[in-house]
Amino acid sequence: MGSACSVADSTNLSNGESPTNGQKEAQDSFEQMLASMPNVYTDLSIPKFNSIFYVSCNPNAPTEELLITASDIKTKLFERAISRKELSELKTNLEQKMGSSVKWGMFFSAIRDAYYKKSVTLAFEDSDQTSCKINIDLIVKSYKTEIKLKLKQRDDYWSKLFSLHVMPLYNFYHTRDTQNTSEKAVVHKDMELKMLKEKYEQLEQKKAQLMYNSKKLAPKANVATNKVAPVQVTTNKSVPTTNTRINTTGPILTIKKEDPKTKRKDCLSMPVLPVAKFLIEKKKKIIKGKNMSDKEYDVVYESFNCVLNAINLDYAFKIGNNRTTKQYNKEVVEYLKEKFTSSGTDKNTSGQVDKKQFEETVANSPIDKSNMKQTIIELFDKVDKWNYDVFKINEVVNEPLFTTAFTLFLKNDLIHKFNIGEQNLINFLRNIEAGYHNNPYHNAAHAADVLQSLHYIIHKGGLHQYLSDEDLLAATVAAIIHDFDHPGVNNSFEINAQTYLSILYNDRSVLENHHIAEAFELMRNKDLNILQSLSEEQYKDVRETVIQMVLSTDLSNHGAIMARFKTKVEKENESHEVDISAKDDVRLALQMAIKVSDASNPARPQQLYLKWAQLFDEEIRNQGSVEKELSLSVSPFMSGNTSVADLQTSYINFIASPTIKLFCKLLPRMKFVLEHLQANETYWKTHSHVDPKDIEE
Repeated sequence: MGSACSVADSTNLSNGESPTNGQKEAQDSFEQMLASMPNVYTDLSIPKFNSIFYVSCNPNAPTEELLITASDIKTKLFERAISRKELSELKTNLEQKMGSSVKWGMFFSAIRDAYYKKSVTLAFEDSDQTSCKINIDLIVKSYKTEIKLKLKQRDDYWSKLFSLHVMPLYNFYHTRDTQNTSEKAVVHKDMELKMLKEKYEQLEQKKAQLMYNSKKLAPKANVATNKVAPVQVTTNKSVPTTNTRINTTGPILTIKKEDPKTKRKDCLSMPVLPVAKFLIEKKKKIIKGKNMSDKEYDVVYESFNCVLNAINLDYAFKIGNNRTTKQYNKEVVEYLKEKFTSSGTDKNTSGQVDKKQFEETVANSPIDKSNMKQTIIELFDKVDKWNYDVFKINEVVNEPLFTTAFTLFLKNDLIHKFNIGEQNLINFLRNIEAGYHNNPYHNAAHAADVLQSLHYIIHKGGLHQYLSDEDLLAATVAAIIHDFDHPGVNNSFEINAQTYLSILYNDRSVLENHHIAEAFELMRNKDLNILQSLSEEQYKDVRETVIQMVLSTDLSNHGAIMARFKTKVEKENESHEVDISAKDDVRLALQMAIKVSDASNPARPQQLYLKWAQLFDEEIRNQGSVEKELSLSVSPFMSGNTSVADLQTSYINFIASPTIKLFCKLLPRMKFVLEHLQANETYWKTHSHVDPKDIEE
C-alpha cells in the first residue's frame, strides 16, 4: 500500500512530468488545463477502522469541476465536486498570499503533486463512516494552502466506481499499449474503447436492477444459529426486466424465465467479464513489454488490483460478506504472551496456569465470565492435544482462528525467529479471520481446526524432525489461509457456472488459487505483511511451500500426490528409514500433512467429528439448492436426498482413511487416530443422520 498513481490519456501528465514551457503557453486557460489534468489516486490507511480508502481527484471538463472521491472499494463511496468558482477563489487566495499571479497549470500541478506525495488526509466524523472530511495540502513555489472539503456518501456506488476508476484505468492501459503500435491497431483499439463506453451506458441503465438484486439476493447471516440463509431467487414487478440474478464468487448470472433451455447460454450477459479480461490481458502485455517504469508499475499495480476486484460484479458476494474485523481480546493476547516464552515452552514447567493471576488479568475482559475460570485455561492447555475443541474456543472467545494462530506463533517462537512485528501479526490474523465467510463448514473455525491438527502432526506426530524453521512458518501460514475467502461452494460449481474465478484460473484449482492470491494480496499492505523481514531467498522458499501446500488441498490433485507419496514411503520402507532430506520430499510430506489435517474430522474424537459432519452436510445441501436454482447439474451428494451416513461413509472410505493410513507409514506415532477413524465409520452403520444427543456436552 502507500501508493499513488495518475491515469490519463495525456502521456506527459500520466507520467507525472511537468509540461514544457511551450505547453504552458498553449494551456494557459482554465478549460485547457482542466481538460489535460489526469485522474490521480492515492490510498490512505484509516487505523481507526482498520481499512484502506482510495482517494481520487477526477477532472470533469463539461461541468468545469474537480470531483474528489474516497472509497474503500467495498461498499462506501464519498464524493464532493469543487466548482470553477471555488477553485478560482482558492487560486486568488494563494495569489494574495504570494503577491504574484499563479497560472492554472501551476495550480493543477500542485493538486496532482499533493496526491503523488500523499499530502492528503481523511477523517471520519462518526464511527459509522457516514461522512468524512478531506484535506489536500498544496504547495506552490514554497507557499502553502489547503483544500478542505466535507464529502457526502453516495448510494449509486457501482456506476460511480465504473466511471471514476474503471474507465480511467482502461484509458491508461490503452495509451500505454498503443505507444509503439501501428496506426491501424490504434484505430482498432479506439473502436474497442467506443464499444466499452457503450457497454458502460448499458450498465448505467441496468444499475437500478443490479442494486435491487444485490440487496435482495445477498446471503444473510443468521446470528442466532451462525448459518448462512439459503439463496432465494424471486421476481418483483418493480424490476424493469424478467431476469433474476444470484450473487456468488463468480459473475452475476442471468437467468431468463421464459425459456429454461437458454439459461446457461445467457449466464454471462453482463459486460463486466470482458472488461475484466481485457484489463488483465492488457496489464500482462504492458508488463511483459516493459512499457512502464518501475515506479509506474508499483503505483498502478495497487490501484489496478483494487479496482479489478471491485468491478467484477461477482465480487458482490464477497462484498455482501464484508470483511469487518472484530475487536480482538487484548487480555487473551497478553495472557498468551505471558504463558508462552520465546523458547516456545510453557513458563510454568508444570504446565498449569496460576488461575488466580489469570482471573485478575481478564477481570475487565469482554470474555464470557461464566466460562472464564477453568474453561479458558483448559482450552489453551489443549493446543497440543488431539481433542482440541475449536467449537469451545469459538463459543468462549469468538475468535477461533486468531486465538489458535496467535498461540502457535508464540509457542513455536516464529515471531522471534522471523522478526515478525506483533502488531503486524495481529493485523494479519484479524484480517484473515474476517475474510473467512460465515459458511456452515468452510469458515474460520474450520481453518483453526486444520491449523491445530497440522501443529499436532508436526510436533507430536514427529514431522518436525524433517522441517526447517522456514518450513514450519510456511506450514503455519498455509493452514491459516488454506480456505481464505471461501464462498461456500466448491470448484465444480465455479467451473460449471463459468464464474469469473474459473475463467481467471483456467478451471485449475480455482478456489485454492484464489485463497493463495487473496492472502498474499493482503500482505502487500506493509501493516499486514508478516513476511517482510524475510530475505529474498527465504521469502521465495516460504511462498513456494505455501503455494504447494494449499494447492494440494484441491481433491483434483489428490491422486497424483498420493501416488508420489506412496512410491516414496513404500519403496524406501522396504530397506531402511524413509529419506525426507531433499526439499521436494519435504514439500511432499507437508502436502500430505495438510491433506491429512484437512481430512482429519473423521479421525477426531466422535463428538467433535459429528459436529463437523453435520455442518458439512448443511453446506453441501446449500450448494445443491443454488445449483437447482441455476439449472446446473446438481453435484453428487448435494441433492438433499442423500443421508449424512452415505456421504460420510463414502468420504471416509475413499478419502480420509486411505490418506491417513498412508501418511502413518511415515509417522507411526499418528496411528492412534485410526481407532477414532474406525469408531466413527462404525457409527454410520446404525445412524443415517447425526443424533443430537451424541453432540451434546
